[in-house]
Formats: sequence, structure tokens, C-alpha cells
Amino acid sequence: MARKPGFGASIASEVVEAFGHGDAPSLPTGDVLVSRGKALSKLGADVQYEQYEWVDPVLCKPSNQNARRYDELTYEDCEELIQSIRSEGRQRMPAIVRRTEDPAAPYEIVAGSRRHFAISWLRANNYPDFKYLIDVQPLDDEAAFRLSDLENRARADVSDLERARSYQMALRSHYKSDTAAMAERLGVARATIYRYTALADLDQVFVSAFGDPKSVTVSHPRAIASIIKEGGEVAQRVRDEAIRLAGLQALRLNEGVSLMAPAEVIAAFRNAARPPKPSVIENTTFTIGAADGGEILTYTKASRKKGMTITLPPKLSAGRSEVEAAFQLLLDELFGAPEA
Repeated sequence: MARKPGFGASIASEVVEAFGHGDAPSLPTGDVLVSRGKALSKLGADVQYEQYEWVDPVLCKPSNQNARRYDELTYEDCEELIQSIRSEGRQRMPAIVRRTEDPAAPYEIVAGSRRHFAISWLRANNYPDFKYLIDVQPLDDEAAFRLSDLENRARADVSDLERARSYQMALRSHYKSDTAAMAERLGVARATIYRYTALADLDQVFVSAFGDPKSVTVSHPRAIASIIKEGGEVAQRVRDEAIRLAGLQALRLNEGVSLMAPAEVIAAFRNAARPPKPSVIENTTFTIGAADGGEILTYTKASRKKGMTITLPPKLSAGRSEVEAAFQLLLDELFGAPEA
């Protein structure tokens, strides 16, 4: 996956340069160590270099501080990285981990979930000798969250929704729901926190309508809120449309057909919010005849443009009683027959 420019890229280049091309990585020293420390400082993490280790990936578990959902990673998500590691013969950039008190999984992955998936996949697919390269750091929960967030900002494959849910968790767990404090610690605007938490709060009914949660962005909650702001029947029609779209998207996904684009989903919500158009009633005409075969009256039902029409012929062959009976039939047709 492509990476967005950022501090993460500079750290990666420094570590790769430090390792060189030998059979095993050596610990960076001197200027390289100082450079990496400065880069981590720029990232805003209260960390210091501790040690690099090559370990069995089974000893490392994903962190709940990370926005990336490890259990949702697939081979397709990590294919480029897997091929790169296999070609290089080893992992070049270390993952950042912290120690745990769990003897079965003594390390928690703060940054490096895709690398962990890639090494694990290679070990399970004919490359059992690959090891997972880790950089062990002494991090508390809040520092681990900030470091994960800063690395994820540099990655295009971390969705807005994943980041939003991570922000919502961190806001409650680390910052006591104080958006100002969280914004200051992360070095972002308060509006950014509000936008991501609004996305985290978006009703799952609307999320499902997009088909792929990764296609939902921070702009969508505001767009949906503006569509359903009237509430009542309008909001219900939009929710019903979201349910319909979710079923359609699931069907498309199952059949391998391209999903509706997010812009199409929002457009469908807007259409659903508009008042329903009146149905068109086509003109329907029927004639009531006289006993002698002549016509008594012709009735045409109302259409969208015209009211009902009752036409009497210029010359009636029927008598008064037949005409009265004909009108009674018409009234019964319009209003139903009277009870006996």
C-alpha cells in the first residue's frame, strides 16, 4: 500500500540505512541513534530507544490502542509488503512494541501490524525461518495511542472509520472526554477531533449502506445530518433507503459486482428525503347503458391533470328511472354500496 508523506517515512529510511545489507541487523549507534531519537521526538511520543529483537511473531499481540483492525487484515491488504519481505529475505523496518505481563504474548504491537501479518503469513506458507523485528519501547497507554496515531496518519490504508473509532476510545479512556486536551496532545485542531468522533457515532444503518466501511469518510456524517435534519418522516425515509442500499451493496459484494460509489449513496439519501411524487392515475372510462342498448352516461375517472368527467348523450333514450338507477350505480362505484 502506498504511504502518505510524513515522519514515518523518514524513520523507515533511517532504520533501513542503519541495518545495511548484512545477514542480521546490528543495533544503530552514534548519529543514527540520535537521528532516530529526534524523529521519534517529532512524532510526539514519550519514548526512548531500548532494544531491537528478532522474535517469533506469535509472541506479539495487537494493541487496542491502534486504529488498524488487525482481525480485518487480509493477504490482499499486505501482498506488496509480503512480496517485499520475501524478496529482501527479512523485515527491514522494525515494528514498535511494548512489554506486557502476559508470558504467552510478552509484547504488544504499537506500530507494525501489517509487518506482523506479513511475517506470520510467510511463516505459515513455506517460510518458517522468518522472524519479526521489533523495537521495544517503554510506553504507557496514552503514549502508545499517540505513537500509533502518528504512524497511521502516514498510511493511506487506514480508513477514516478505523481512526474515528480509535479517537472515540482514546477520548474516553485517556482524555476524560476533553476534546481540547486531546487535540493539544495530538497536535491537531479541535474540529478534527469533533469530525472523527462524529464519524464514530454514525448509525451503523448508514455505514452499512456504503457497502465497504473503509469508504466512509469524515465528510459523510455532516452530509447525512443535513439530509435528515427535519427528522420525522423524512429521516425515516432516508433510514429505509439506507437499509435498502445495504442489502443491495451486500448482494453486489457477493456477486463480485462493483459497489455503489459513496457519492451515489449520498445522492440516493437526498432523493429519499424529497417528498414522494404523487402517483399518476391513468384515465379510466366506463359507460352505463340503457335497456334499449343506448347510452345513459359515460364516466371518466380523475387523472393527474383533470377532475372526473360525467358525460350524458345529447339525446337520452332512457327514462328518468333508468337515469336515476345509472347515477346510483355510479355513486356505488365511487363511494361503495349503502349497507342494507
